[in-house]
Amino acid sequence: MILLTPRVLLVEDNSVLRNLYYRSLLSAGFAVMSAANEAQIRELLAEFRPSIVLLDLDLPTVDYTDLMSVITTPASGQPPVVIGVSGRDRDHIANIPVAHFLYKPVSLITMTQLVRHLAVTQSDEA
Repeated sequence: MILLTPRVLLVEDNSVLRNLYYRSLLSAGFAVMSAANEAQIRELLAEFRPSIVLLDLDLPTVDYTDLMSVITTPASGQPPVVIGVSGRDRDHIANIPVAHFLYKPVSLITMTQLVRHLAVTQSDEA
């Protein structure tokens, strides 16, 4: 059985948080790419083909209905698991179909444990 390094696409427009999350996930052994806006997200989805997307749900000017359609219908392979992250209550994202939800401020330990759990679950299903 070949174990692949889980690929995580980190989407966060706040550069301080993006760098903090990036370093935490990288040090936990994940392959990580980061995006700060919708154009970068779309480009990296095609090129990087992540197995997990950690998605800031407070990005300005994003049509999440359209973006989630792009995320969940990749050109090839399995769609990634989406973890939504927001500083607001869950009501504002009720129509965004995320598999998991984390509230900001995000505990780096909780975030890393959730990503690790999802990666193991995905490798068990492969």
